[in-house]
Amino acid sequence: MFKKNIFLNINYIFFFFVALFSTFFIFGFDFISITNTQWIHNDSSDISQVHIGWYFFKNDIWRFPLGSNPNYGDEIGNSIIFSDSIPILALFFKFISPIMPENFHYFSIWYFICFLLQLYFSYKVLFYFTNNNNFSLLGSLFFLIAPIFIVRMSWHPALAGQWILLLTIHLCLTKSYKDSKLSWIFTIILSSLIQWYFTVTILIIFILLRAFDVLIHKEKLLQTIKDLMITFLCLLFVMYVVGYFEVRAVDGLGLKMKPGPGFYQILN
Repeated sequence: MFKKNIFLNINYIFFFFVALFSTFFIFGFDFISITNTQWIHNDSSDISQVHIGWYFFKNDIWRFPLGSNPNYGDEIGNSIIFSDSIPILALFFKFISPIMPENFHYFSIWYFICFLLQLYFSYKVLFYFTNNNNFSLLGSLFFLIAPIFIVRMSWHPALAGQWILLLTIHLCLTKSYKDSKLSWIFTIILSSLIQWYFTVTILIIFILLRAFDVLIHKEKLLQTIKDLMITFLCLLFVMYVVGYFEVRAVDGLGLKMKPGPGFYQILN
């Protein structure tokens, strides 16, 4: 038991310093500052839009739904959700914004969190299959440099949160649903506070898992339906509170607004 604890502590230190090094490597010492926004607006990636959405949200009063962001612009000023500004961090840092610098941003912090959790959960998944600490540590580094992870990180900050998919896989592998009901609800809700694409993916996995339990493990259908309803109701409640329903459903299906109210064009 003592030896196992030593390994865990060494692993956590390893994850922390590799994540810290990766963050500095990506940004450099000049741009790592939480008040330096020069790198954010240096190219045409979506991170510029993400930062502008956060800037308007931070400097607005609190409204309900909590993610409401009407000052962002005519017709597009709807919610922090739709500027892709990582709602969970936007809400938290708006709450403490009175004690933060005026030009504060949280993207450097977010990338560090993503590096750290990408390492941690990939290690957990690999260790489940290998039961080998060294192999799992080495394998986790490959998840850290996965092209789909790095490319998404450079364009869409929220989509760098791919560690939540690894967390989902870990839940599937290590726990029965009966022992992890709250963990599933928490994971699904958390994904909705990061990026809706993750939520859709996790919901598909979740529904298939519950269907598998009914068909293979002969769990009661009514209980499964009840579990699904509870999960979806919790999710819908959180989505309402943070502002997912500030626009019509059709406005979130690949439609871009032209100048002037009520005119739309399909994005190519």
